[in-house]
Amino acid sequence: MSTNLEQKDTTSEEWAYNLWTDNRDWCTKCKNKNNKLTFNDQTKTTTCAQCNHTQQYEEKDWKILQAKRYAIYHYMPGKYFFNNQTTEEIFTKYLREHNHNDWSSWIIHDYVLARMRGDKPVQDKLRDASKLIVEKMNYDAKPWQTLFEKMDAQNPEIFLQVPQIIYEYAEKHLHTATTKENLTDTIHNYLIKLTNIYCYSRWKSDRVTCWITREIIEHCDIDNYTINFYTDFFSCDPMIENFQDDLLTTNKREINVKDSYIQWGEFSPIER
Repeated sequence: MSTNLEQKDTTSEEWAYNLWTDNRDWCTKCKNKNNKLTFNDQTKTTTCAQCNHTQQYEEKDWKILQAKRYAIYHYMPGKYFFNNQTTEEIFTKYLREHNHNDWSSWIIHDYVLARMRGDKPVQDKLRDASKLIVEKMNYDAKPWQTLFEKMDAQNPEIFLQVPQIIYEYAEKHLHTATTKENLTDTIHNYLIKLTNIYCYSRWKSDRVTCWITREIIEHCDIDNYTINFYTDFFSCDPMIENFQDDLLTTNKREINVKDSYIQWGEFSPIER
């Protein structure tokens, strides 16, 4: 049986063409606006494969540009961090790539996300990966058992772990790439990309990603007026109404996406 972890992931590919609207990511010289740019980190340039137009960037601008792209692509809301990896490969990442805290954070992220999606095979795979850690590293099994018990508990707060973990790592990456003076603008730009992800995920009827994205936006370190606008705007969306309660009760609500757009528009703060 194929699981979400094992299927070919096309989310990033689709998103790259449908959501990335930063003008520095598209060729502005071509008549066809869908010509994607390629990025060369060594020369700090972008090049259009269609017309060969090349744009050169200063070191600081390039660093910020790539940090924003990395934060979105690497920490994509609704996507498993250990996507398309076997139990052994997940364990190997613990040994070679991540420290204990980071690896544990992403196990939590992926496990709770799998619970949101009702993806039991993925949950079992992550449990098995933690068992490998215990067996091969001679760790005490009890802390891991306690962790999974907490993640399986009927507590709606557990679902908040997913957006919190994503934002923690995304913000950390953005902090390292920009100056203190430019940090607010950088995070605001990240927030705008999140709104694009929300709208695209809504169009795809992906309720889980919509809710996660809305919660990440609420964490963004930016002025309260901006955050309140976006959180109010998305909170009145019927697509994510009672989301956490529905997860706990395994309520499979049928939502007519077309009708929900009309309902959303009636309560949108933009209309007030």
